Amino acid sequence: MPIDRRLFLAGAAGASLAGAARATVNAPGASAAEAAALAAIAAYVEAHRRHFGLPALGVVVTAGPGRHFTILSGTRDYRETQGLAGDELWQIGSISKSFVALACLSLQAEGKLNLDDELRQHLPEAQLPGVSSGGPFTLRGLLDHTTGLPDFAPALGFRLWRGFNAGSGWSYSNTGYDLVGHALERIEGKILYQIIEERVCRPLGMAATRGAIQWRDRARFPASYSPLRPDRPVLPGMALVPAPWVDANLGAGSVAAPLADMGRYLDFLIAVGQGRGAPLLKDDDAKAWLARPVVEDPATPANRYGLGLMHRVDEGRALLHHTGGMVSFSSAMHVDGAAGLGAFASCAVGGINYRPRLITLYALRAMRAAAAGSPIPAP
Repeated sequence: MPIDRRLFLAGAAGASLAGAARATVNAPGASAAEAAALAAIAAYVEAHRRHFGLPALGVVVTAGPGRHFTILSGTRDYRETQGLAGDELWQIGSISKSFVALACLSLQAEGKLNLDDELRQHLPEAQLPGVSSGGPFTLRGLLDHTTGLPDFAPALGFRLWRGFNAGSGWSYSNTGYDLVGHALERIEGKILYQIIEERVCRPLGMAATRGAIQWRDRARFPASYSPLRPDRPVLPGMALVPAPWVDANLGAGSVAAPLADMGRYLDFLIAVGQGRGAPLLKDDDAKAWLARPVVEDPATPANRYGLGLMHRVDEGRALLHHTGGMVSFSSAMHVDGAAGLGAFASCAVGGINYRPRLITLYALRAMRAAAAGSPIPAP
């Protein structure tokens, strides 16, 4: 394989990308107003890609069941000669946490677990602090990030610790989700990715989605990158190199999906936001999924988290949200259930402290304006 020129263009990755494939929009059946909104979103996508030196960005916007519009920007190969085809797999990172929560809700409906179960009931080998040290480690607490566990620590094989008593605070913990993933494997007698694919992906028609990141699918991903010098501060346009490949089957986030399948997932989340759970949940269970989010920080009480979903407010509207970061991918999604809108975006670079959350948030604002017949706002 020829050495990529990014190895030598320190600080010039953004410049090398400026000549790569420009953003293209695929919007079958879009109205004139929607087309104008999508053009504005595409321009914003292109601005992000060029400013941050991103090799590739993929976006899907849904405006109702089956009404999916995609935006592609950048290239899929390390030579930067092939534009994105639209069928690539994107690592969605921690957005996968909502898939794990859905698997738990599905198993709860079958009586195989209860969200208020103590983790050690299903995973007795977990080396957790004693309950007397600060309360139980319930599945719900782990899914809500309220048990006080650290963010990155080995889930099994080492004694864990906690930073606060259960329910007395909030702190994001990938370790907690990895523990839940191990518990699901014990309950079902299957590998976690099989549980996710069988209980979440297939019922939603997400046939091309993978519950784990595996080498066998490597050719389906766009060329992805990470910083040449991860020990240095993150700066726009810093030098990038082809990222190492890392297989992953973790409860904290290992789902990989094409844009079309993420459009289907957005459709499902929109329905959940409107109180409907089919085909995965009963309506009461769908409502319960969103009913008890906890405050992340008392200084920003509107920002809440519950069972794998961030709850946010934008322009007075309640949104579902999450981001995801992997070794060489960064992703984000926003859903406005009341408006029937959702957006997902992913870029093929990690480690640069970037998430495309502003893109997905702007996509909702632009599409709401189109639906209302209002001028498309500036990003």
